[in-house]
Amino acid sequence: MIREGNRASTRRSAAPQRRSPGLATCPPVLLARVLFLALCHCVTLQAAPAPVVVIEGDFLGDGGASMRPQMQAYTKTMLAALDAADVPYSKTRDSAVERSGVPAAKVAVLPYNRAISAKELASLQAFIKGGGKIVVCFLAPTELLHAIGVQPGEVAICPKGAEFGGIRPDAEVLPGAPQTVRQSSDRIRACRPVGSGRIAGTWLDKSQRPTDRPAIVLSETGAFLSHVLMANGDRAAQGALMRALCGYFAPEVLRGAIPTSPGEVRPLGSYDSLAHLIECLQARSGAGEDVSRATAAVHEAVAKLQEAGAALARGDLAAANAAGAEARRRAQTAYWISYPSVTHELRGVWACNDVPPNWETAMRTLREANLNAVFPYMCTAGVAWYPSKHLPRESGRDYLQMATEAGQRWGVPVHARMLNLYAMCIPASQRSKYQKEGRLMVSSSGKTTNWLCAVNPANRKLQVDLAVEMATQYPVAGIHLDYMRYPGESYCFCPHCKKDFARYVGRAVPNMAVAVKSGETRKQFLSWRREVLTGLVREIRLALRQARPDMPLSAATFLNWEDHRDGFAQDWKVWVDRGLVDFVCPMSYTPDNTRFSSYVSRQKGWVNGAVPLCPGIGVNADNMTFGGPQNLLEQITITRNMDTQGWVVFNYDARFVSQYLPFLRLGATSTPAEFDPFWSAPKP
Repeated sequence: MIREGNRASTRRSAAPQRRSPGLATCPPVLLARVLFLALCHCVTLQAAPAPVVVIEGDFLGDGGASMRPQMQAYTKTMLAALDAADVPYSKTRDSAVERSGVPAAKVAVLPYNRAISAKELASLQAFIKGGGKIVVCFLAPTELLHAIGVQPGEVAICPKGAEFGGIRPDAEVLPGAPQTVRQSSDRIRACRPVGSGRIAGTWLDKSQRPTDRPAIVLSETGAFLSHVLMANGDRAAQGALMRALCGYFAPEVLRGAIPTSPGEVRPLGSYDSLAHLIECLQARSGAGEDVSRATAAVHEAVAKLQEAGAALARGDLAAANAAGAEARRRAQTAYWISYPSVTHELRGVWACNDVPPNWETAMRTLREANLNAVFPYMCTAGVAWYPSKHLPRESGRDYLQMATEAGQRWGVPVHARMLNLYAMCIPASQRSKYQKEGRLMVSSSGKTTNWLCAVNPANRKLQVDLAVEMATQYPVAGIHLDYMRYPGESYCFCPHCKKDFARYVGRAVPNMAVAVKSGETRKQFLSWRREVLTGLVREIRLALRQARPDMPLSAATFLNWEDHRDGFAQDWKVWVDRGLVDFVCPMSYTPDNTRFSSYVSRQKGWVNGAVPLCPGIGVNADNMTFGGPQNLLEQITITRNMDTQGWVVFNYDARFVSQYLPFLRLGATSTPAEFDPFWSAPKP
């Protein structure tokens, strides 16, 4: 089927329009000029034939059925990239090509085709022999790769945390390609050019430094990308890369995709087009909001559209393509700028004990982006990253000192985070010590785990001592609780817990592990666990009030209080209701904005204005593919529109710095913001 809808996107919701500081009217002459140019350059869009066909890899091979969701996700990302770049395409699949051959097109794109059959391979080879070109991502039979100038090697899987951070195309070899295509790839296919092939792009490491690993091989008959397009990547840049690759073989792709009017720059983030952004900026200006920075960027984009139109009129395709690409870039910048900044909110980021490349650089980076809080973990239940009197020291470096000193220099408050009951990174000697002292949690089956029993008096004292130690020995802005929970419903059944539970219910409980599985005893068991943890939070709260009365205590909590209060005994709404914490950061991790909105709405109801609510956003959360900076900005907008008091991003790393912060600082965090950790909603 011919894909003709990628120049007529469905209108999407506008960017945020609330709580913008400095309400000044946008200069009317500038806005009027932009609108005039937009109207003058609108053209009637005609459906174009599809020079590109995308072949979905529905052949999965023996034992490959489990890979179908992955194949579909990679194909979806490829189609979204082509849509973003206005590349007209048709779609087919392996099975159809095997049956009927490659449809009429100049370029066939294989986004992830892991099990091409012999008959389909013959059809693809015939397509090349007839003058067609093929763009292959990651996997294909060796015979097909040889036909497009590639000698494949082994698949190289990156160690965890060492993934590639993007592609740097060679603009001289591949005209019209973007400077950088950011995406996180955890594996690539080793390759080298053969025949007419040549390297047209290389991989960047996760810190955006160049490597010598080929990312793109280009030949007279096709191109090879040594990985797939990933959903975590920069969609606009991915689209520009595919437009350049397809346009290299089919120049009409470039010609047809060159925008000459604001209506043709589409989609643009959460807007249908640049014309839609202009319309919304006009409305915001009319409401008294200062949108002059975004409007100025729009004016620059429209000027480049004029250049593109003039170059096309005189037949200069290279100049038109360059001007159109620059128009898109400047329109994208205008989009990021269009997100308003606000004056009062928590803008936080969770972090590890150490950050790349060091705490000094990290604090400067956060300050430049106007973030105002960082929550690094500095101790677990088994080890400390500073010279503690109560736990073994993980290394000879005092990370808490480095973080707080750099934070003070750059004006970024540090809230020291405790991984309270979870003994992450515990040395073997310390675990053995805990084991002998009976301080570890015991499951219903009698197995010990690397979690401290929350009933054990020595463990409770340790938690209080660690919080007070960090609060009094370092200039921290607050103490932040994390992992203040049980690892699941099957804990804890150690001797301390059995004795304390019997005291709680006022009777002996024979065979406790079986008794708590159902009935009234189960309800009592779940209630008892909640009270155990709530009591521990209270002890930490009281100790901090004595040691540092001005010290806020906050908590990273699970997102669903109603369910998690039973499964993990984390009764954080009660912590709020009883005044035990000063603000909460529920870890509302999902890339789905509708689901995120639902999470935050429920959390707001549970908190009910008693303390600041600052939802956590899972940019780098485990087992989740986040949708890039636009996804982050949309979720920040949701928190603002719901009148929360801020947000915290998981997690500070090189990818967050390179792929998210630059877009935040253009608009959404372009001005400083203040946060009051002791805020509460006015009572009626």
